[in-house]
Amino acid sequence: MNAGMMDMPATMSKLLVMGMPAKEVIRASTWTPAQMIHREELGHLTVGAIADVAVFNVMKGKFGYVDAYGARIEGQERLLCELTVSGGRVVWNWNGRGGDDYKKLAPDYGVRPGIDKIIPPPK
Repeated sequence: MNAGMMDMPATMSKLLVMGMPAKEVIRASTWTPAQMIHREELGHLTVGAIADVAVFNVMKGKFGYVDAYGARIEGQERLLCELTVSGGRVVWNWNGRGGDDYKKLAPDYGVRPGIDKIIPPPK
C-alpha cells in the first residue's frame, strides 16, 4: 500500500512532523482508539492491563509524507517499528532485537537429535 496512511508508524511519524508532541501521538495511537471502540482494557500500560507493546526506532534524516490527495510534507524523523510484543510473545522482530546472540549459543544450536548431523570442515 503506497498511500498517505500506508501503516501506523508512517501515520504516527506524520503527526510528529506536523508538530504533535510525541506523548500525544502515542495517546492518539493507543488509548484514544481503545476508548472509541469501547475496549478500555486496551491502550495503556497499567498493572493488570494487556501489555501489547511496540518498540520504535526514531530514525533521523530527510523524510516525506503525503496526504490523501498527494500533497507532501517533509520532516526529519520517521518512526520504525523494530519489535512488537503481544500477549507476552514477540510477534514482530524486524531487526532481531528479541533474539539470542548467535555467538553465545551452544555449538549444537539448531541441531535436531537423530535428524541433523554436524559435519566439521576438512582439515
